Amino acid sequence: MDAAAFAAALRPDTVLASVMLANNETGTLQPVAELAAMACERGVLFHCDAVQALGKVPLDVEALGVDLLSLSAHKAHAPKGLGVLYIRNGVAVSPLVSGGGQERNLRSGTENVPGIVGFGRACDLAEQWPRAA
Repeated sequence: MDAAAFAAALRPDTVLASVMLANNETGTLQPVAELAAMACERGVLFHCDAVQALGKVPLDVEALGVDLLSLSAHKAHAPKGLGVLYIRNGVAVSPLVSGGGQERNLRSGTENVPGIVGFGRACDLAEQWPRAA
């Protein structure tokens, strides 16, 4: 992605930008840290879809400078149907379904504890996988 084109696409009414870190077909890595900084300068929330990057490249939300980052468990050989949404402290999000109070009042329903543990273990193992240089 061309950073200048990204900056030009941020309009005064833009509230959220979302960019894939790694393309699922080509493997192309986007300059997420640079794009997130541009969005931040303009007061635009920045979401990073890091699903394809999980276990392939180091993921550091602080270094990326993102407000939101999503992951999918099955990409790390963990149970299907699980995901993670990282939300930077101070970023306000609204629940899709209210009630119950689970997951910091953002999602109702019983947490899938075995799945969560499996995803956590898969992430631990992914840190040990050899990565392409």
